[in-house]
Amino acid sequence: MAEPPEGIRRSPHRRLSESAEITIIEHGSDVSFANCGLPYHIGGEIQDRSDLAIQTPDSLSKLLNLNVLTNTQAISINRDAKTVAIRAGITIDDLCHLELCYAPPFGSAKDAVNIAGFAACNLRDGLLKPTYGLPETNSQIIDVRPAVKSASQPVSGAKNIPLAQLRSRLSEIDSSQTVFTTSSPPQVPRQIVEPPSG
Repeated sequence: MAEPPEGIRRSPHRRLSESAEITIIEHGSDVSFANCGLPYHIGGEIQDRSDLAIQTPDSLSKLLNLNVLTNTQAISINRDAKTVAIRAGITIDDLCHLELCYAPPFGSAKDAVNIAGFAACNLRDGLLKPTYGLPETNSQIIDVRPAVKSASQPVSGAKNIPLAQLRSRLSEIDSSQTVFTTSSPPQVPRQIVEPPSG
């Protein structure tokens, strides 16, 4: 839902539920700005432009429990699917931490957008190096997916060692050979490269 921040308290959405998840999409960088103070800022009486900001994304989050996306443009709304397409100047790191709608059983706790961010960051940071063909010798494939998933969608030549069992079954991996992993979802390779300490 998008509406002026000042009207959120009186909004029917907030009246229906104090815990409703409400997101404000703002094309610019300011969510609540005192335009009437601009002449005073231009004239030098108000030195700092930030003093004209009545509310900020942080203050609205604390005051009214709102999720505010600035510098973001709503491109289209699909009322049937209840989705909004947005264009935003964000990075792949931002994708990892976007707080998107979690609505079981229709969506997982980590949305596909978050997963795309994890995969992109893994590639950028060198934690995941994709391969488009395996050497014929001196290599092995470890499938770290759950056993049921591995059995239903097998990878030719791979040995299945589910991620949860990996630490206890390291002896089954030939340390003299290069290891390639196949997994789902894409953030799993980070867990393989950076296993929990202890």
